[in-house]
Amino acid sequence: DVGVDAEPIQVGSIETLLDDSRRLDEVAGSSDVDVTIHVYDDMPHVWQMSYPAFPEAVEAVEELAAFVRLHTT
Repeated sequence: DVGVDAEPIQVGSIETLLDDSRRLDEVAGSSDVDVTIHVYDDMPHVWQMSYPAFPEAVEAVEELAAFVRLHTT
């Protein structure tokens, strides 16, 4: 038991941590964690900080907000 019920993973396709994110997805999934990974095309590390300037950042923040609502209500 890893102590986590669900885990969202957002990673850019040009992100330094892309391979690590994919590995986390595999390990968490094999540990019965409800994990979702979303790879955003051509996004660098922490592109979400560009909210609201980049449409991809808006999408990512909205995706995380929906995840929080789903898992906290």
